[in-house]
Amino acid sequence: MTDDTQPHIINKLANELLSEIFVAYSELNYDTPLAQLLLTHICHSWRDVALNSTPRLWTILYMSFGLNYSDFDHQFMITTWLNRSVLPIDVRIEQEQPSHPSEPRKDVPRGVITAMVSVSSRTRALKIQGTVKSWTSLISLPRVAGST
Repeated sequence: MTDDTQPHIINKLANELLSEIFVAYSELNYDTPLAQLLLTHICHSWRDVALNSTPRLWTILYMSFGLNYSDFDHQFMITTWLNRSVLPIDVRIEQEQPSHPSEPRKDVPRGVITAMVSVSSRTRALKIQGTVKSWTSLISLPRVAGST
């Protein structure tokens, strides 16, 4: 076997250890929106471990909406993410503000709010940054212990 065909040492790690590495990566990249998704794009075995064997990987959800985000199905994406965790979650959602009040602004997608309401009982911490107008629907959420 040549050096090019030998498996890398990381591919010999037990799935449990790989899961712990993934969780550590997620915690180190807390300020990177949707950082966990990168792990699912490395190779088939990493994708399988991330999606099927590491519910703790999905306990941090950080999304940032710029001024020009597309209106794809946020509710489906968030619901899928939250269903992967099945554990208490920390949620951080930011909405970029226009630099001038006359610039148009988009409201946070309704699907985001709907998905958050559906898992409010599992939300350990909730941090929201954006305009009050965009988030008025969140008033229906029960109080979360670590919310700011």
